[in-house]
Amino acid sequence: MGFTMHGDAITGAAASAEFTLYDSEKGSHTLDSTQHLEIDAISLAANGAGTIGVYITTVATGAYVFVAELTTARLSADITFPRPFICPAGVVPVLIGDDSTANFATITGFVRDA
Repeated sequence: MGFTMHGDAITGAAASAEFTLYDSEKGSHTLDSTQHLEIDAISLAANGAGTIGVYITTVATGAYVFVAELTTARLSADITFPRPFICPAGVVPVLIGDDSTANFATITGFVRDA
């Protein structure tokens, strides 16, 4: 059992931001410790040039979902996974950029109850 969702994140002066998840019927949603987020697609946009990525932990540990090296300001990157990327139970990914300009990301997928 579960529901479709999308999530948005924006970074600015802070280098990272957790995604806010939205249920198509109920509005914003917080994962509980037994729910898995299954990501089908990611859209990234960077205001400045540099690395931007969706991570399930931190850059230091290297656990990423998708990373793009955008070499020119105001570029975007999109990916649709052939099979969903399944995050650990209760974990919401973060958007991380390597500059202080605005970075934007949207994820789409499904929240599945364990």
